[in-house]
Amino acid sequence: MMQSGHPSHLIRDIHHRIPSTASVASNYRDNRSRYRENIMAYVILDSCIKDSLCVDVCPTDCIHPKQDEPGFEAATQMYVDPNGCIDCGACVPVCTSDSIKTIDDLTDDQKPFVDKNAAFFAN
Repeated sequence: MMQSGHPSHLIRDIHHRIPSTASVASNYRDNRSRYRENIMAYVILDSCIKDSLCVDVCPTDCIHPKQDEPGFEAATQMYVDPNGCIDCGACVPVCTSDSIKTIDDLTDDQKPFVDKNAAFFAN
């Protein structure tokens, strides 16, 4: 009678070549953080009127605080999460206050909003 399965030496060899899930996740987080530290696609400025139209069109749910979240009333503007934004640009045309800008379009006096947006999500 023939046994089913794979020879054990082949299985051991395969297990040594496959990285652990923890290792893959750690590398992904490290690379993603390194990438996002250098690149932030969009920034919301303080001219934001918090009408939430950008939230409705964002495919990655990276604009906060939402109207139903704690802190919405106290927030002076909405913010783009640099780790969630995929640079799709869906938020730009719906912004009625023209408050969403690309990094390249920021004037010198608007550049502090890069850190302000990122700081909102730092906690």
